[in-house]
Amino acid sequence: MVDRAPFPPPLLSERPPAARLVLAVVVPVAFGAICGVLLGLSEPAYIAASLLGILGGLGAGFEHASAREGALRGVVGGALFGLGIVLVDAVSAADAEAELPDPPVLLALLTAAIGSGLGALGAHLRSRRR
Repeated sequence: MVDRAPFPPPLLSERPPAARLVLAVVVPVAFGAICGVLLGLSEPAYIAASLLGILGGLGAGFEHASAREGALRGVVGGALFGLGIVLVDAVSAADAEAELPDPPVLLALLTAAIGSGLGALGAHLRSRRR
């Protein structure tokens, strides 16, 4: 018999502190870093991975009971994701295959704003699921 994960998943606040840190900080930075590497390799791969991050933003919001909480998580996660891209691009010897805003830190502001909306939407979808 196959065990199925609970749906909806537990709220972030119900998880152990280490899991919260990994989910809210490590995952967005790591995925941003992966996108930063892809930025130096292939524009289509960078764009595809960045768009895949949308699912991550929705999923992160789904771990919150209110749209406000989801939006706050999205701001933080989106900013960390964008900073991961910018930092890897800054230390990489590869030329970026896609254009970043000038100055590049504006990408973190843009991804924070998008993340906020995605987090709020994810939390809203969770509330409708119940």
